Amino acid sequence: MIRVYNYMTAGVALTGLVAWFTYSAAVVDTGAGLQLTQFGHAIFASPLMSLLVGEHPCRVVAAIVRLPLPLRARDSPSGSPNRESRTALIAG
Repeated sequence: MIRVYNYMTAGVALTGLVAWFTYSAAVVDTGAGLQLTQFGHAIFASPLMSLLVGEHPCRVVAAIVRLPLPLRARDSPSGSPNRESRTALIAG
């Protein structure tokens, strides 16, 4: 069990380092406040942000492990929520 905890600790540490380096590369302190660099604009002020956080990574992971997810209203053919779209499941 200690081996599992060691892997978990290493994963949390690696995640923290990646987050810290990403923040360091994306934000600079100009004295008047924090400013985004070109890298910061690319990841925080573009559509790429919706891919990095939010629902999309959850759907990708769910598709990989073949979990059924409820169909969203905007995924229905009519674009409006109805009984069928609320009860339909995506099989992945």
